[in-house]
Amino acid sequence: MMTNYLDGSATEEERLKVKEHLTGCLSCRKLEGQLLARHKILQDAKRFKVPEHLWQDIQNRIVSEGLKEKPVGALEMLKRYIFNPRQAAILTGALAALIMVAFFSGMAIQKKHLAMEEKNIESTVSYYSLSSDKDEVIYDFDSGIEEYFL
Repeated sequence: MMTNYLDGSATEEERLKVKEHLTGCLSCRKLEGQLLARHKILQDAKRFKVPEHLWQDIQNRIVSEGLKEKPVGALEMLKRYIFNPRQAAILTGALAALIMVAFFSGMAIQKKHLAMEEKNIESTVSYYSLSSDKDEVIYDFDSGIEEYFL
């Protein structure tokens, strides 16, 4: 409110509130005096027009500084990406998740493979046994040798 009061853009209501406060507050009246003095100095200051060649020189320097930066290669970009703490944490998390998925998938496949292998061994043993103790024994090996011994 004080800045609006000092530069004259305060509403009539705001201006009256500030004046009322200033009549009863010595520290704010001192502050008002200091601010009015600074405000007057700034308003009285001469405005200088900056020469066009100075602006052109500043623009040229900005462009030349931008051109001095060496281009970034793919390896440099990868280094910046990997060694950035946030990206490194994301990359580590993704890698850990990938390892876990591969590990558990491998375990499931191995378990299924072992179950199938166990089933095949049981059926192979029961069909190729020459023991006559079991009823489900098959004696035909497709070699003709069974007839010789049986």
